[in-house]
Amino acid sequence: MRIFLCLGRWGWLLACLVVQAASEVTLPDAPWRQLGRTPSSAAAPFARGGHSATYCDGGLVVFGGRGPSGELYNDVWRWDLASAAWARMVLSAASEAAPRARAFHSAVCAGSELLVFGGSCGTECVLEDIYQLAAAG
Repeated sequence: MRIFLCLGRWGWLLACLVVQAASEVTLPDAPWRQLGRTPSSAAAPFARGGHSATYCDGGLVVFGGRGPSGELYNDVWRWDLASAAWARMVLSAASEAAPRARAFHSAVCAGSELLVFGGSCGTECVLEDIYQLAAAG
């Protein structure tokens, strides 16, 4: 099996790498189905690109990104697979400051914690910070 890893920015393809994988993955024949923005789920994140969407602790955690008009976000949303609904994750007053709004960052789940690194905060603004967030639902 070959895996294609591609890097792009602002609609431009910058580089692709072909990786040989040791095993084969079989995808089911079942069709795609849309999960978000259902009538029972009126609250949902705004349209965005350059965000992270990370599976963590039974849900999909969406952080940051850039909106259609170029605005940057630092909000956190969680799609719960069990309830099939979006919920905005709000920091408590006792928590530390939220990360600066950003797009094109990296995120990974470690246990039930979301780790976010770097990204872009606008023209000629590149971040090198790292944040940790409890992503449990």
